[in-house]
Amino acid sequence: MKTNARRIARVIVVPAVCALALTACGGGDRPTADELSKSLKDGKAGETMSMPSSLPDKAYDCIAKELVDSDLSDEALANAMEGKDKTGSKKDREIVSGLSDDIQKCVTDAMS
Repeated sequence: MKTNARRIARVIVVPAVCALALTACGGGDRPTADELSKSLKDGKAGETMSMPSSLPDKAYDCIAKELVDSDLSDEALANAMEGKDKTGSKKDREIVSGLSDDIQKCVTDAMS
């Protein structure tokens, strides 16, 4: 089960979250972890990223917390939550790159 969770995290979830966060840049207030989690589960962020329906709520909550607690810009998070596809800043790209292990751990821990 743990190997399958790692595979799902590595192949599907991490690239999807990173792609969305990297394309998000624009205006808006910083969303809360709860707001982002809901958007990942049932909203535009999840639709844009084609998040797997098999992920437990705990994974979405953890991913959202990692993103909101990071130094990603408010604009990047707001646009990610809304599923907007825009080019992100170099700083946001570097931050997201550093979050991939944490996001993978969110999924692995939630599925084990």
